[in-house]
Amino acid sequence: MMSVYVRTGVGGIVHLLIVENSDRTGKPAAALLRDVIVAGGTKGASICFATGSSPLPAYQELVAMHKSEAFPVEATRAYLLDEYVGLSADHPQSFGRFMAEHLYDPIGLPQDRRHRPGVESSDLDAACKAYETALKEDRLDLAVLGIGANGHIAFNEPGTPRHSRTRVVDLTDDTRHANARFFDKEEKVPHQAVTVGISTILDARRLLLLASGENKAAILAQALQGGISTNVPASYLQVFRGELTVIADEAACRKLAFDNE
Repeated sequence: MMSVYVRTGVGGIVHLLIVENSDRTGKPAAALLRDVIVAGGTKGASICFATGSSPLPAYQELVAMHKSEAFPVEATRAYLLDEYVGLSADHPQSFGRFMAEHLYDPIGLPQDRRHRPGVESSDLDAACKAYETALKEDRLDLAVLGIGANGHIAFNEPGTPRHSRTRVVDLTDDTRHANARFFDKEEKVPHQAVTVGISTILDARRLLLLASGENKAAILAQALQGGISTNVPASYLQVFRGELTVIADEAACRKLAFDNE
């Protein structure tokens, strides 16, 4: 693993950890998560979690760390970055179920510490406002992020403004097609989701971005070192005022510019 600092497109500095392949993103990411959880102490840390293949190695490693180190998690408050509209928490394809299976249940996170948007509510606007209020009052210690091939973070697709907050979004055909592999067929992929907004993410004290694969190389470079644009929502990370850590494999880092180049 190589630890370096790279300059963003607006002159900021990002801490970048480069690992050999996607499987090795897990340990350093899990170590960061553990440190945030432990630092929360009896008050508890508040963490917003991404789902999918990018953060999965981190969650698997965190489960292993918890099994061997037995650090307390009871006070930790967990939030979801996004969730499909209409899916119950125990639906096989819900993000809440994903987190329960891969992290919450294995480490014994109490049920009342698991938070997700009210995607089954008859008043989605009110549910979004309530979730945004909860996140604002809690002030996230860490948000775990992935990055899509088109630069989306959470379900903030290209065109999302900087000031966006938690809201209902219509999923693009490309996003639904990409997520169809988790469902029996594409027709079953929900057409809407609730997502936290760009400003919601930037309000966190700390951010962890995970990326792997050659297919993420161009967009990672554009997000961190290109111009800030609504066409690349992840580019707003360049204006983040807290500590941004990026953990990526060698393939995903191939198009980044380093100061010694």
